[in-house]
Amino acid sequence: IMDFLNIILTSKCNWSCSYCDFSSIPFSDRKDADVKNISTLLPEMFDLISPHALSIMGGEIGLIDNDSLGTTLMIYSNYCVKNNIQGRVAFFTNGTFFNSPHFQEHTKYKNIDYIYCIHVKDSNLRKQFIHPKNISERKVVPVVVVRKDNLQDVKEFLLLNMKQVVHI
Repeated sequence: IMDFLNIILTSKCNWSCSYCDFSSIPFSDRKDADVKNISTLLPEMFDLISPHALSIMGGEIGLIDNDSLGTTLMIYSNYCVKNNIQGRVAFFTNGTFFNSPHFQEHTKYKNIDYIYCIHVKDSNLRKQFIHPKNISERKVVPVVVVRKDNLQDVKEFLLLNMKQVVHI
């Protein structure tokens, strides 16, 4: 049994990070996952998670086809209702998702708690992290990719943004 299930729904992204596996793929060749083909497998995959937590990732999830994201969330929501459980979904985004026209539509399911993991670019590591408007600070987690060449910047980011002491 797994703690959570990561589903990568797209390789599309509007950033080009050197450490990302998708950055070597030309944008025109990047695709969304075919959710219709995997939709029958999703409930079986959900059976493998305890506690029930789902991570929706990409690329950038704000660029995912609306139907693919909606179908995945609907299947997960129905699974949670059927099994009388409270689900959790973590959206991994660089912030584009909050500006997508279907952002509010995909946060409507009552039986799912949402967390937003926002990727912080290296160029923003020396700045105060700004939480998206209309979302509780408790629901937002900054995500920083730590590498040898940005360790000092990560330390500064943590000192600026964390309310508790963090030792690296």
